[in-house]
Amino acid sequence: MALIDLQVDPYAAVQDLTISQRQMIEIARALSANAKLIIMDEPNSSLAQSESERLFAVIDALKARGIAIIYVSHKIEEVLRISDRITVFRDGRYVGTVQREDATEQKIINMMVGRELDRTAISVPDKIGELLLDVRNLVGPGFKNVSFQVRKGEIVAFSGLVGAGRSEVAGALFGARPFTAGEVIFDGRAVRFKSPKQAIRAGIAMVQEDRKVLSLFMNMTIQHNITIAELPYMRQFVTSDSAERRLARQMIRAFDIRLASLDDPVSSLSGGNQQKTVLGRWMATTPKLLILDEPTHGVDVGAKADIYDLIRELAGQGMGVILISSELPEVLALAHRIVVMHEGRITGILDRVDAGEERLMAHATGVVDDFAGTTEART
Repeated sequence: MALIDLQVDPYAAVQDLTISQRQMIEIARALSANAKLIIMDEPNSSLAQSESERLFAVIDALKARGIAIIYVSHKIEEVLRISDRITVFRDGRYVGTVQREDATEQKIINMMVGRELDRTAISVPDKIGELLLDVRNLVGPGFKNVSFQVRKGEIVAFSGLVGAGRSEVAGALFGARPFTAGEVIFDGRAVRFKSPKQAIRAGIAMVQEDRKVLSLFMNMTIQHNITIAELPYMRQFVTSDSAERRLARQMIRAFDIRLASLDDPVSSLSGGNQQKTVLGRWMATTPKLLILDEPTHGVDVGAKADIYDLIRELAGQGMGVILISSELPEVLALAHRIVVMHEGRITGILDRVDAGEERLMAHATGVVDDFAGTTEART
């Protein structure tokens, strides 16, 4: 523990430690076994920036002691930060190995996706329709006086720091969290969903942030994970699973989900294909409004580009989209308008043409608040 500078009570329960501390304990356990090679599989996926830097410092110290490390990650910037050699796999096949001094971000991306990926070419649909969602002065645990609108075919992004209240607002709209005051007008009528089931029936779908815990049934088949939201309605009319398989295949084709068999567990899929499975499930319910909470978290750049295409395509078909994302380039590339929150309040609603990373961060940190002193933020 001293070697990795881990200062915790040796008798503390592991469940009471932070994710970062648990990661360090796993490394300490490997060192106690005199390991000469340590394999780290996505060790940085749930760490904050400061915790990540500490992990990298530990890795540097281990390398200095002559310990070899295999580091598995989809985050290109950290791979370039810590690696001596970089090996890329795509669809389970070896693509190639490059020395760190010969590697660039664009070169690694091209190896990962098998093509040139122009990230500046992202655009959003031009056609926006009539009003779909009107939220007025919503108040609930973790947020207050939240007001905004979403039109058909519009992508409205929510930006802000962790704990700003974005996910809480989304949960309230989806019937998964309570709200104590305010009004929600959806598709022309006032609604107050008491459960996600009611929201789904009304035409709202939500892809939640932690797909493995909140969105997927990891031991169930890919087919059941895709069709489970529609199953209660399908089985009113059919007694076999033929319609279920047809629906699953339809979603697999539409979302380009790469799999060996429909009957494989969803845990066998890559992170990107798992996320596409969740999207396919909700698209099977033909929603009018799609809420996406960190939809590209934990997926590689190729799958991320595919998900961007899907979001734009759905908006182009007239679906309203609420996108919650902590990645500023993603927000700026995909959204028509951006709602910025700080400590449970909206501090700005910006058109994409007027927004930039510095301006978004100024609102996200509360340095700039367009609605200071008011009780309502409006589009």
